[in-house]
Amino acid sequence: MVLRPALYVVDALIAGEGDGPIADQPHWTGCVLASSDPVATDVAICRLLGHDWRKLNFAKEAEVRGLGVRDPIHFVGVPLEDVAIKAWPGHADFRYLPINLLLGHGVQLAGTVGHVKSVLDSMLRRGELQKVIWMKGTPTIMIGEIDDPNFEEHLKEGLYVVFDDAAKAKYKNDPRVYFVPGHPVLQTAMPELMKGLGVSWPGQAVMKWEQFERRGIHNLEYGSVARKLMTIAKPSIAVTATIGGILEAKALIRKIRRDKS
Repeated sequence: MVLRPALYVVDALIAGEGDGPIADQPHWTGCVLASSDPVATDVAICRLLGHDWRKLNFAKEAEVRGLGVRDPIHFVGVPLEDVAIKAWPGHADFRYLPINLLLGHGVQLAGTVGHVKSVLDSMLRRGELQKVIWMKGTPTIMIGEIDDPNFEEHLKEGLYVVFDDAAKAKYKNDPRVYFVPGHPVLQTAMPELMKGLGVSWPGQAVMKWEQFERRGIHNLEYGSVARKLMTIAKPSIAVTATIGGILEAKALIRKIRRDKS
C-alpha cells in the first residue's frame, strides 16, 4: 500500500548555497518548515533562499498532476520575508571549469551531468582538479553522444574520460580513453571519474571529508565560543596524539632492543 504523507517537515536550520550537493557552503537560516502540501513546501524552500520559484519545473509538473499548489501559499508563524536570504545559486553553466567538457544531445543536469559536475565542483574547491591539471595536463570529459572534432588534440592535452553507453563507439572503445559505462551514470560517477583522472581518494572518503570541512566552516561561523575553540583545537589534538603515538612506539622499540641485548 502506498500512502501519501500527512506532513512534510524540512530542517532549514542550515542551508547549503553554491555548487551543491557536495561543494556547497553552509549558511545559517534558523528555520524549520512544515506543511501538508509537498509542492508548497518546495516553493517555500526556494523563496527562503531568495530564488525564483517559478523556475522549479518539478513543482510545476507536480501542481499540474494535482499534488499541491505553488501559489498562493498561506504562511503562519514568522513571516518568510523576515528570514529569507539571498543565497548564491551556484554556477548555471560549465564555463568556469578549467577543463574540456563535451555534452551530448539529450544529456541532462538531473542525470549523469549533475553527478559528474558535483565531483568536479568538489575537486575544484579542494584544489584537487588544479593538481590534476598541473601534473597531467588539461583533462577532457565527454558525456553521451557527441563528436569531438579536436579528439586527437585533446588526447595530447591530458587525460580523457568518456561517460555513458550512448557515447559513440569510436570514442568509448578507444584504448586511450577511460570509459565509464551506464545510462545514465549515477552512483558510480564519483569513483569512476576520480579513477579516470588518476585521483586516489575513494568517493566515500571525499564525501566524508566534505562533511567534515563544512561542519568546521559552520562551527567557526555560527558556533559558540567553546565550539569554535574545539573546532580549532581538534587538528592540533590529532597531530599531538599522532606525535605522541610515534614517540611511544619508538620508546617501546628501544626497550625491546635493550631486553634482547
